[in-house]
Amino acid sequence: MPIIPVFSEMGCKIFLCGSDLKIVSPKRIKRVKTIKTMPYPGFPTDCQSVLMAALSKAKGTSVFNESVFEGRYKHISELKRFGADITVNDRIAVVNGVKNFYAANVYSTDLRVGASLIIASLAAEGTSSVGNLYHIDRGYDHIEKSLSKIGAIIKRENYEGETK
Repeated sequence: MPIIPVFSEMGCKIFLCGSDLKIVSPKRIKRVKTIKTMPYPGFPTDCQSVLMAALSKAKGTSVFNESVFEGRYKHISELKRFGADITVNDRIAVVNGVKNFYAANVYSTDLRVGASLIIASLAAEGTSSVGNLYHIDRGYDHIEKSLSKIGAIIKRENYEGETK
């Protein structure tokens, strides 16, 4: 699977025991030189936004080449609200890791964007909110419950005007 080597490059320790996979990250992950999305069996485009959120706080600069879909960088403007340092030129995104993320109120535009914004929110100092949860709910059943089980401080609140 093309995702596992990326975690190794980030400095994570990977343990496989039967059908269980455990990934232990360092205090601050390292940059990944280049990630190019490709059709199967290459690096999946669906993982690009989530990984970009994580690498936005990495030590060093990572480069993403989105070669599968145009318009897959919708999450970047929202990640910048947390303090991410990302520049885009066509299908190339250069991510300069920052030490800190700060609380932000952001909005999901699709499932993958939503997952990346939740990751950024969990990495931010202070309290953040992610709107348009219905996008996230399409792919993750009660994501807040799953993340709470692994130590995340996360709570779902219903706001007026929010649809599901």
